Amino acid sequence: MKYEESDKVELKREIVKDLDKEIIAFLNAEGGTIYIGVEDDGAVIGIDKNVRDSLDLQISSIISDAIKIDARSLIRHYFIKIMLW
Repeated sequence: MKYEESDKVELKREIVKDLDKEIIAFLNAEGGTIYIGVEDDGAVIGIDKNVRDSLDLQISSIISDAIKIDARSLIRHYFIKIMLW
């Protein structure tokens, strides 16, 4: 799959400081997907499986801290597993 940014897709190498603004923008629009672990050029770098739980908590905290209503039920996030040969 080739990843490209668009009005519905945002690519992030890692969790960024202003991720809350990206989430809010998608919530105010017709939704969208933020892929974390993907370079701006679409190259998948992945996320280390040892830090996924802490990233999951960090994303939940960003959502609950930045968005005063509990929007966690409206948002899904996934980690992309890459296979190295």
